Amino acid sequence: MLVRRTVKTILLAMVLTVAVSTAVMAEAGGGFKGSGGGDAQHIILKALVGLNLTDVQKTAIANILKGYKDTLQKDIKDVVDAKTQLFEAIHDNSYDEAKVRALSKVLASKEEELAVLRARIVGEIKAVLTTEQKAILDQAREDFAAMIKARIERIVNLINTWIGKHS
Repeated sequence: MLVRRTVKTILLAMVLTVAVSTAVMAEAGGGFKGSGGGDAQHIILKALVGLNLTDVQKTAIANILKGYKDTLQKDIKDVVDAKTQLFEAIHDNSYDEAKVRALSKVLASKEEELAVLRARIVGEIKAVLTTEQKAILDQAREDFAAMIKARIERIVNLINTWIGKHS
């Protein structure tokens, strides 16, 4: 039971690391919420479960994640806070272009820091994996990218349909 819970905790942390941008967008009120909103995490989690990590790999990955846990949580919080502030500025009762531009720059900077940290973590985790395990994750990444592209296309089509119907 403890081993199963530990594995689930490690896998959940890896999903957070790999898919944090999606989670951040959802927390901030943006992103791909709605039907199937957990698809990205599901694809990645399924891939991670399929890796058949050894106990040594599990321990190594847990230690990597543990080493970055506080920084990762802080960076995620910073991005969520910046997204929330930008969202509020965009939806404020008065239009303030300078404020929106300034908050967009703050958000870009916070997202840059988080992206660099994520890349560092992913690089360290991949160093623990076998060639076959990396191939499984690469396929999951391709599936995730295809899912995002399809969702964006559906959103654009919905917007275009709505405009066509009401203009």
